[in-house]
Amino acid sequence: MKDNPYKIQQLVLFKDKEDYLEKVKKEKDYKFGTDEQEDKIQIKYELRPVGRYYRYSVMIINSSKASINEGKIKIMLPIFMELYRHTPPTLETEIIEKEEIEVKIKLDQIEGNSSKQINLYLIPLMVDKTGEIRSILTFINNKDLVRVINANPIEIYIPELVIEGLIIPSSKIPEIYQDKDFKKTMISIGAPTKRAKDLNDYLEKMETKLKHLKFQYITRDIKNNVIWYYGKCWNKARIETTHQHDVLLIGQIISGKIEFLLMCKNQDYLVSLSTLIFREFSFLIMREGTPTSNKLILILECKSCGVVLPYLPKKGEEITCNKCQYKQIIW
Repeated sequence: MKDNPYKIQQLVLFKDKEDYLEKVKKEKDYKFGTDEQEDKIQIKYELRPVGRYYRYSVMIINSSKASINEGKIKIMLPIFMELYRHTPPTLETEIIEKEEIEVKIKLDQIEGNSSKQINLYLIPLMVDKTGEIRSILTFINNKDLVRVINANPIEIYIPELVIEGLIIPSSKIPEIYQDKDFKKTMISIGAPTKRAKDLNDYLEKMETKLKHLKFQYITRDIKNNVIWYYGKCWNKARIETTHQHDVLLIGQIISGKIEFLLMCKNQDYLVSLSTLIFREFSFLIMREGTPTSNKLILILECKSCGVVLPYLPKKGEEITCNKCQYKQIIW
């Protein structure tokens, strides 16, 4: 994906060192100036579908010899997007919901001739939506001047998909699973319950929902609680056959979790499919009254690397990611 063109606006505020903080708060009329860091601080950004997310990456590049300090970046998201996780996971963030969502992030000092990258992993809450993501960076340069850099907005579109079932022999599933052109994503969900029967009931009722969504039932492994469904999908706004893609869905119960593996050759469609499946499953178990809030429908993914966690921990229990060893409390 090519970097989008970006526009840099350089805003500086002159001050006396003794009363800098007071002037930053009170000064209304800003002045423009130059210094040795002119045009050497840049923002580059990228929006890309990754698994069930859209990953918005911002890289702050300091090509000067001097450091920049007290950096803050504000990222504006459409109201139909939700920030699920970010890397580094230790970032200090503040989220404000208005007509759009503001994510405010404090940055450490960025040394000369270095860079810092921030990744936001965003989940769509709705489909058939279009919006913009924007970033604003503020920092203090080596002359103790406040500078602001605005990045151009980047558009995000979440397509609504039409699904149509396709019948395939179950013997073809291993071939599809190993096809490298198919992209994969896993949704691992923990709905707190002490009864295994609840999980079985949820999976069975989700099968009814999948059929209603027009997925084609392929087969079921009753002993291991695994189901397979197949179909094709396309953007409701575009009916050309060249934009139709096959999709394989595998559901299973394992280690106290219900998981759905989705496979499709179109990564944008994979995000929309993941949004659809998670939304329908959430509605299903909330209608059952266990749990009563979608906040208790737990996404069992590592907050650092995104890998599926090995099991559903108890409330307040710390769990360690098998891949990156990051320790976290899910609920």
